[in-house]
Amino acid sequence: MKCWEEKNVNADAPEDEKNVNADAPQDEPSDLPSFSLDLKGSCVEKDIDYPGGWIRTFDVGSLSECLEKCSMNSECVLFVVLIGKQQCLLKNSDHEGPTSFSFIAKAGSRAVKMDCLSDQNKKTARKHQEIDEEKHQKEKEKPEETFDLDIPGSCMEIGVDYPDGFIATFNGISSLSKCRKLCQGEASCVRIVAIPTTNRCILKNSRHSEGTKVSWAAKQGSISISMECVNADAPEDEKKARKHQEIDEEKQRKEKEMPRRKEGKEKTDNESEDECVLKDTDLQGGSIRRIVDVSSMEECRGFCENNIKCVSIVFIQDVERCVLKDKDHGDPEPRTGSEALTMKCWEEKNGQNGKEKSKTSGKKFNFDISGACVERDVDYPGGFLAKFNDINSLSHCKELCSENERCVRIIVIPAEKQCLLKSLKHDARVSESWVARNGGTSISMSCGDEQEDTCVMKDTDLQGGSIRRIVDVSSMEECRGFCENNIKCVSIVFIQDVERCVLKDKD
Repeated sequence: MKCWEEKNVNADAPEDEKNVNADAPQDEPSDLPSFSLDLKGSCVEKDIDYPGGWIRTFDVGSLSECLEKCSMNSECVLFVVLIGKQQCLLKNSDHEGPTSFSFIAKAGSRAVKMDCLSDQNKKTARKHQEIDEEKHQKEKEKPEETFDLDIPGSCMEIGVDYPDGFIATFNGISSLSKCRKLCQGEASCVRIVAIPTTNRCILKNSRHSEGTKVSWAAKQGSISISMECVNADAPEDEKKARKHQEIDEEKQRKEKEMPRRKEGKEKTDNESEDECVLKDTDLQGGSIRRIVDVSSMEECRGFCENNIKCVSIVFIQDVERCVLKDKDHGDPEPRTGSEALTMKCWEEKNGQNGKEKSKTSGKKFNFDISGACVERDVDYPGGFLAKFNDINSLSHCKELCSENERCVRIIVIPAEKQCLLKSLKHDARVSESWVARNGGTSISMSCGDEQEDTCVMKDTDLQGGSIRRIVDVSSMEECRGFCENNIKCVSIVFIQDVERCVLKDKD
């Protein structure tokens, strides 16, 4: 890890940022203007870490905010802030001694012991916090010139954030209505969080946390709107207009399909699905996953397609629940309100249709990236970040991945022109899922990275010092990700043949 960090940390920084002015205060790095180092004095230990004793991690915008988090936790005796990631790590008395050799310390950290801070330090921190809050309040009260707050009413929550439940982030958004439209186009989106000062729109699913006013986004004046609230609060004229628009779109869709139906060339996915759906039917046993907030049978089928063990589904409309079933489920049984579907039936009905789609739309997809990095007819389930439709090339999908800091891999379904972004949490490669059978094409963002290859010692093992063994790891990149998230890990051994990753400590 030391080799990889030396070659990657600050590798892209301009020369004037690497050569820090000797007269500049060393406690305030010029390349981190958004993070406030508002605690001074000998209690603040620079580039020091105290491994172990972890309690909880928070996203913060200043040292004083981390101090506040620690003060509110009875177990917290010190805190460590990772400046680059703006993260606050609370520690209890089980922590180890100070070190400057861990990944956290080398990445730029500040450590503060609670018993070291004097009353004056705490007063100073509180004063800085009050000044920051007053500044943020004034900024929120200023008239917004570059972001249009065009959704009036009681649905707007100003200065409120809803952490977690992330679906996707969009930059360059100029109004609340445009952010809302993006949410309406994503089936799982239930809330938007907009940051007017940066023209950013964040889509959230039902797994988001409770509202907070102390996160970084909230302090930037974020505006949150629940889709349930905005739909209920919409004027009657707007509701009618939206209803007429939906009717027109449905009418246009049917008119487009009419000639094809007359010629008998193909059936729509919905028609084929309806033929396979068993109304008022349940499948007992064999449940492998239950998913809530699923609005349609089609969406439920999508979850099954991305699960290699799933062979059938049961969808319950009244409670919007989707149940995935493996091959061990029982025979169909009567149950009012439930709908059952077997993937075998649906695939048989849509197999020829899928081939026709590949012949037409597949030609329009541009495979403009070639070489060993391109994996055909594969899938990497799990680790989902975002899905984009109407993507016409591999390079376009890869560009979308490069804009998401958590994205490490792309999956493209050429026939559907869909681009899936994946995080490090994705599963190992498979070739039997619906995505793989429909031409799934994958590229790892780290493939071809020569910098990392210079650190890899081929056909080499490291004896002893093993702290964890992880199976079903598909790449050196994924193995390195596990090491980065383990504070004791300094080296790794990756065994490709058995897809095993071994984390090693300094011993």
